[in-house]
Amino acid sequence: MASPGTFRKRSGCLIWLIRLGVIGAFLFAFRYEFSLIADLIQAGVNLGLQAVAQLTSAPQATPLAEGEQPLQNERPIEKVSPTQNLPPAEELLRQALFIAFNLIGCFGLAYLLVYILSGSVIPLAPGMERWEMFRRFYRYLRGWRFPVLQVREAKLEPDLPVERPANGGVALGGLSSAIVLEQQRLPKFAKFPLTRVRGTGIVFIDPSEKLRSLVSLRKQRRCSQQVLAYTSDGIEVKTDLSVTFTIGQPASVVKVAYQGEPYYYNLRVLKVDPLTSKITAIVDELEEDDKRAIHEYAQRFLTFLDHSARLEPEELTSELPPFQVDEERIKSAVYYFARNTYDGNIEQWSDLPMQVAVETFRHLIAQKRFDDLYLADQVDVFAFRDEPPGKFPLLTEVKPEFFRRMRYRGVVSYQFVHHLKGRLPIEGLRLDNRAFRVSPVQALPPASGTSMVLRERGIKIIEADFSEVVPTDEKITVRRMENWRARWQQQIELFRKDLEQQAAKIRDEARAAKLNEMIRKLLAYLEQGDYTGDPLLQQIVQTLEEILDASTTRKLTPEDTIRLVNTLQTRVTSDGKTKKS
Repeated sequence: MASPGTFRKRSGCLIWLIRLGVIGAFLFAFRYEFSLIADLIQAGVNLGLQAVAQLTSAPQATPLAEGEQPLQNERPIEKVSPTQNLPPAEELLRQALFIAFNLIGCFGLAYLLVYILSGSVIPLAPGMERWEMFRRFYRYLRGWRFPVLQVREAKLEPDLPVERPANGGVALGGLSSAIVLEQQRLPKFAKFPLTRVRGTGIVFIDPSEKLRSLVSLRKQRRCSQQVLAYTSDGIEVKTDLSVTFTIGQPASVVKVAYQGEPYYYNLRVLKVDPLTSKITAIVDELEEDDKRAIHEYAQRFLTFLDHSARLEPEELTSELPPFQVDEERIKSAVYYFARNTYDGNIEQWSDLPMQVAVETFRHLIAQKRFDDLYLADQVDVFAFRDEPPGKFPLLTEVKPEFFRRMRYRGVVSYQFVHHLKGRLPIEGLRLDNRAFRVSPVQALPPASGTSMVLRERGIKIIEADFSEVVPTDEKITVRRMENWRARWQQQIELFRKDLEQQAAKIRDEARAAKLNEMIRKLLAYLEQGDYTGDPLLQQIVQTLEEILDASTTRKLTPEDTIRLVNTLQTRVTSDGKTKKS
């Protein structure tokens, strides 16, 4: 005999014991009613057996016509005796109704209790969710098991394979995850659509559905190291790429207006301060296909004079959960299939942004010369006298262009802005509904004929960047450094010579100033007395004349100083004749 511990370990043993106990108590409580039903059943069985016995023991006699005598060998028809121990019909009906009433009340009360308890197990909204929970709770009491899956950060707990039948289970969705369910039946027999997406909360999974995928709605970042590319002058370079993207945030909303005549090529993006709603910049950063799509909508908006909408901020969401669950974008991302030609594996949608980033970077670098990235040929060492040069193409042009291209590869929305009086937008002008008509938010469609695969998959690009671009061949780096060093050395030599010339000029100017001051003091001294013919003064004047004979000194000496020297020479010369200097 098995021990009680063995019974407890067996699956469903306790439930079956409870069921047997309930059935036994029910039969004992209604034993009199069931005895009447047993008598009725027994009487019916006896009646049937008697009829069968009579049919098999004697042939049926042929009915005689009027005045006809029965044959000698034919036996007369025997009457069937009535069935004995048959309960009264009225009592039988009363007891049957009593049993039916008790059964209906018992099962009704049981269903009501299960319905109430099912709503207390998990807080649910009234309606369909409450009914689905009741069905599963009732099946659980009947011994039918189903999985209860908890989704955290796009992973199942317990750790189970994602693409598996759920057997009508329940999934608890996280704040940053989305659950994609796929129907396994034919559409005409399916209870739910072919594919459905659910986010935060309780998700009831139909037995005909399976978990197709779990999607993270948070920002995701992918990095790729040692990405190779070629410049326009054939130099192979390498860098590290990084891309930040998501499908759990609404698309960025850019403001677009005509800058000139209402043609598609005059559409510009308005950079608006989110606090003051003033235009800070007007830039041309839209692709041609996007301009055509916006132009087509703008003409309809201006023609039919739709009501002006509220000016939406560029970013419509925060960095915190719960995130947006866009069913169409998630379906487009999940059902992206691409086979890697190198290893033959199926790639996921989260690998797509990095692939697009690599191709965009290579196409962008292929249009640049390596020296144009750093402007090594145009660096002027004299610019460092006051402040460092402000132009660095790799940071100011190439990286912003790379991010712009990646951003418009993903999902982007726009609002068309038009001044009520037809004026052109200018920087510093405030955008408000009193002076501008603003269209509702419109999504940029995937442009035909271009590489807008990220936009088709509903992926939003938040950030795209790359590190320093360096040649793969170290010899090229050494050669470039030598060339740059030679050009810088040449500019340094020119700079040094210029400084030497300026220093010499400063010295000559200082010498001329001292000479002028010394001559004025000598003239002031001579005015105090007659020193004509003084040999010491004559020697001093002769020395001044020798100094003025130098070409550099004469160029820097003012005319007044030369006249003072001539006057001094006249004063000290014994014969009174002026000597020209």
